[in-house]
Amino acid sequence: MKLAGRTRLWTGRSLRFQGLTLVGALLVVVAIASGVIISSLTSADQQSRAADAAASLRYSAYVYTERITAEENALNEYELTQDASKLVVYERDRQRVVEARSALARMPASGTVAAERVRLLAAADAVQVWTEELLGRIEDRESIPGSFWDEGAALDETLDGEAGIFDLRAGSAANTARDAAAAADQQILTFTLVGRVVGVVGLLMLSWLFFIGNLRPITRLAAAAIQLELRQSKQITAHKILFREVISHHRIDGRGTKASLSRQRPLARGFCLTKAETLA
Repeated sequence: MKLAGRTRLWTGRSLRFQGLTLVGALLVVVAIASGVIISSLTSADQQSRAADAAASLRYSAYVYTERITAEENALNEYELTQDASKLVVYERDRQRVVEARSALARMPASGTVAAERVRLLAAADAVQVWTEELLGRIEDRESIPGSFWDEGAALDETLDGEAGIFDLRAGSAANTARDAAAAADQQILTFTLVGRVVGVVGLLMLSWLFFIGNLRPITRLAAAAIQLELRQSKQITAHKILFREVISHHRIDGRGTKASLSRQRPLARGFCLTKAETLA
């Protein structure tokens, strides 16, 4: 009963009301889909940038640690060979280390990646302090005890550990951002398809309403023609019944002559029996 009432509530409305309601519903759906698509586009762009930033951080950290390793190797070669040209290489690598550290520190980072970068830079700075002290002892031609070398090895291990953790953090952040960007792209595709389907269905419904609007006058004309035909057929049937009654009457009386029939013609032509008289 409720469903039938709701159906009559919709079908009983005018075509103009139905059309405006359908257009309004389509506009609402299109507006919602457009808002979701725009939001997804913004999210996808942000996540793509975050993934690129994390990947850049990862690469910059790798370059930074490699520069430090090259700097230490050049200094160790100078300590072993006492070749002055190795100091030139060391100074070049030293400058590259400074530039790499500056680039890594300037890059945007957040969350655990930023925290790991702070620890990585602290470990690298400790190695740099040890390297500068080693260079000073070499230039002063001081003997270098084994404990000093052990301290340097421990600092290198700490730096390698922090670099590995930072690489994992940055890689995880990049993968997470890429997954979020892919999900946003999928959402854009989904709502685009939904918008197209709703648009096609809405156009079909509008076409149906237009067809119904043109069909209703034709249906009304056909119904009026059928009613007129039924009325005419009822009148013809009434005349036939009257004529049969007159013929039957003359046959029963035995007066079915031409004269008697002619006298009854005005009754058959101009007189219309009532329903009670017809049934009597």
